Amino acid sequence: LGMVQFSFWAAIVLFVALGGWAIFIGSYFAAAMFFILALFFLLTYRTFRARMQLVAILIKTIVEVADEWKGIYVVSVTQAVVELVHSVSFLAVIIGGLQRFSTPLDSNQVTVEPAYWGVLLYAVFSLYWTQQVIKNVGHVTLGGVFASFYFLSSPIGNASSSGATSPQGPGMPRFPTLGAFKRAMTTSFGSIAFGSLVIAVLQFIRFIVRQAVYNSDGPLVFLACCIDCILGCIEGLVEFFNEYAFAQVAIYGKPYVRAAKDTWNLLKTRGLDVVVQENLTNSVLMVGGFIVAGLGVAAAFGSAALQGVIIGANAASLLILILVPLIIGLVLFGVVGVVIDSGVATTFVALAEEPDALYRTKPDLYKEIQKAFPSIVVPASAGYV
Repeated sequence: LGMVQFSFWAAIVLFVALGGWAIFIGSYFAAAMFFILALFFLLTYRTFRARMQLVAILIKTIVEVADEWKGIYVVSVTQAVVELVHSVSFLAVIIGGLQRFSTPLDSNQVTVEPAYWGVLLYAVFSLYWTQQVIKNVGHVTLGGVFASFYFLSSPIGNASSSGATSPQGPGMPRFPTLGAFKRAMTTSFGSIAFGSLVIAVLQFIRFIVRQAVYNSDGPLVFLACCIDCILGCIEGLVEFFNEYAFAQVAIYGKPYVRAAKDTWNLLKTRGLDVVVQENLTNSVLMVGGFIVAGLGVAAAFGSAALQGVIIGANAASLLILILVPLIIGLVLFGVVGVVIDSGVATTFVALAEEPDALYRTKPDLYKEIQKAFPSIVVPASAGYV
């Protein structure tokens, strides 16, 4: 609970600091947005506070489950590696296509054949769609593991209050991570590809609009910027929606369209809880990422000082000393963040749809959640209380 509360207030401080920085560099619109976000968090503190204990319980449970099944982290790391490899292959295609379809005119100019633009558009759309598929395969795989824990695993031995220290319960598969990955790559893959296509199309349209911004002037630039902003908002909403729709796919193996309909019904009855839970979880992940990255930078500076390195003597060395541990820290925490994000979303959906299942398998955890936020254990089909 302490971490959730700290991250909430830290997020407000961060928004205010970013707003001040935006004013300093003359970006007043961005400053206004950051200050509005900070004000929104302040005004909704009472709403957030009532749900902080619930989010803290969910995050603690997810971390304990991940510690039991180390394959969860393997999935997260593999997802990051595959995304990186695919991004590198995209760059190789773009560079190779440019070399194949361009002709040097002189030392400073080249002419590009029209075929290159077809290659570029195809490669960009492929990048967006494939990256979404990779991410959602990981999400559905992780969600499947947490769904197995929720519905099948039961606390045995010296279980903690969250009941997470029970790797094998009645009906629990021997290798839940492998089973979840198999389902994601077979029976659920069509749903993943279809749902990912929705986001990919929006991203591709935004790419075309941004190209129009770069190659236009006057009123067209303003119009294109407005369209890009609107599409960005729609993309964010669809990504938020998809996270819970794919949780439905992971839990029940539903087709994407049916999962989307059920997610819409869930949002109509539990929309406020979903939004608050998502914001609190994201605050924890954001602040946690900054803390880990900051500790990495501090450790790098400390190590350099102990070795007698003169910090700041060379601008390039200073930049490397800051960026390398910063990136490593963010990547490492990102691996954990993906697990927490998928686990919390999946557990929340299962809890909202079928709280009785948790009572049957883990009554102690059920009672802990019921005490923290009683209305969440009322099935969504029964209406919000």
